[in-house]
Amino acid sequence: MRSSLSFVGFMGSGKTSIGKRISLFFNIPFLDLDEYIEKKLKKSISDIFIEKGEEYFRNIETESLREAFSLYPKIVLSTGGGVVLREENRRILREKSKVIYLKGEFENLMKHLENKEEHEKRPLLKKGREELYNLWKKRLPLYESCADIIVEVDNKDIDEITFEIIERLRDD
Repeated sequence: MRSSLSFVGFMGSGKTSIGKRISLFFNIPFLDLDEYIEKKLKKSISDIFIEKGEEYFRNIETESLREAFSLYPKIVLSTGGGVVLREENRRILREKSKVIYLKGEFENLMKHLENKEEHEKRPLLKKGREELYNLWKKRLPLYESCADIIVEVDNKDIDEITFEIIERLRDD
C-alpha cells in the first residue's frame, strides 16, 4: 500500500474500529482525529462544542487534519463524521490520502449508537432523530465526493468489512 488512508462516514459507521484494524494489518500508525483534538485541547469534543461552539471546533479540526498529515508520512486516519463539511478538508483528505467511505443506512448506524456512553461522547446525538437524519442525508454526497473507495457496512460484521477493505486496497 502506497499512501495514507483516511476513513470518512457518519457516526456509528465504524471508522475508528476498522481504522485500527487496517492500521495493524498494514503496520501503519493509526490516529483518531477527534482523540487527537481532545488531547491537544485537553477537553472532550462534547465540551469543545458546548464551550466554544461548532465553528471553533471545525477550525481546530481543519488545523489538526493538516497537522496529522504533516506529523506522519504514512497514516491510517479516522476522521470525525463532520470533517467533510468543509471543502478544504475534503481537498486535504483527497490530496494526502486514499479516502475510504464507510457507508451505512441511517437506521443501522443509529443502532450502533444506542448506548448511553456513546451519547456522552458525541454531542450531535443530543439532537433529535429527525435532525440527525437530515444531517446524515446532507453529508452523504460530501462523503461520496471525496471517497476513493466506498464500502457498504450494513449487515456486515467488523471482520467482513475489514477483509473487504484489505482486498480492495490490494487490488488497487
